[in-house]
Amino acid sequence: MNLLSIFLSSFSLITLIKAQSVCEWYNWTESDWPTNTTTQNFQSLIGAAYLGFSDFESGGEYYGQLWTTTFFTNPTYYRPLGFKYAVLGEYNDPTVCLHAEGTSSYIVELMVYSFHSVKLCATDMSADNYNTQDSSIVTDCATQYLYQCFAAQTTTNSLKIALYCTTGCEDLQQQQLLFRFRRSDISYSQSRQYASDNPEMWCTHIASIIEWPDELNEAVPTEYTVGNSNYNGVNALHVSLTGILIACLSILALL
Repeated sequence: MNLLSIFLSSFSLITLIKAQSVCEWYNWTESDWPTNTTTQNFQSLIGAAYLGFSDFESGGEYYGQLWTTTFFTNPTYYRPLGFKYAVLGEYNDPTVCLHAEGTSSYIVELMVYSFHSVKLCATDMSADNYNTQDSSIVTDCATQYLYQCFAAQTTTNSLKIALYCTTGCEDLQQQQLLFRFRRSDISYSQSRQYASDNPEMWCTHIASIIEWPDELNEAVPTEYTVGNSNYNGVNALHVSLTGILIACLSILALL
């Protein structure tokens, strides 16, 4: 191991130790896992707290609103696309620490969304930072959209991950995050009849149905969103009537 590798490993270890000392824990329990990830049945699992595309489309309960307008009325209750809410403190104090139960021998997907354009990192708190074979998510970083699909450890049935910010967070007192886990339908310990049942193929398949919370805005008609993040049906109607009145007055002026 060269000096640079030793330095980077030591830095990661120091960061991990600090993160563990200032953790704010957020749990992902057995009841949070969808029973079939191929159908993405978070809605049936969560019930009324679930926010999906149909809620903001025509005929939906929140038609004419941005998803954030609805979500921030009660962020600890609502679950946009199954995601859970977490808050990262200023200077990573406290750090967001995730505890997911029921992960042993599964392929696990982690998605973290930040409401700010900052660089986030995820570190496996139970992994050996000097042994890169111990976990495939020792440390990984991304800006605003953090995605990882990896094999969970077989020696424990839970996963502990620290989330922290490294870039772009200097001027933020806190960061609001959303996180979500999914796990493969079959674990390594279960029998498999076909090659397509291999858990190692699961990440390749699941990557084709990745959806981020801010994509919910795509379900909102343009007239409700352009130029005003607080648009609702009343505002849109007011703008439309005002536009018609101006057009009529313009025509009369030409006569």
